[in-house]
Amino acid sequence: MTSHSLSNFNKAPIQKFGTQATAPPKVKIFRCGEKHDKGYVFHKHVAEKLSLLPAVRALYTVEGRKIGSLEEIEDKQVLVAVKTGTTFTKDRLPLAIQPPAPVE
Repeated sequence: MTSHSLSNFNKAPIQKFGTQATAPPKVKIFRCGEKHDKGYVFHKHVAEKLSLLPAVRALYTVEGRKIGSLEEIEDKQVLVAVKTGTTFTKDRLPLAIQPPAPVE
């Protein structure tokens, strides 16, 4: 290579080819009723492709709103997984996501 071609390489604009994809949303999911659960990172696109979460009956936000479809999941959201036979209650949230107790 000549020094001329290297200088052109460094000044050339970056060109993108092919399909440009955005990063898939990641969420952190905690198990309801598991006091010391540290949660795990979940990739939405994996669930769409592989139909994961067979033991989970429902997903809820920490505030208690039920997630009805994968489209409702937002990037960097914290969710609570409720397994079959249990219900969501805020007092059963893992310690890692419980709001601090009010100071009297």
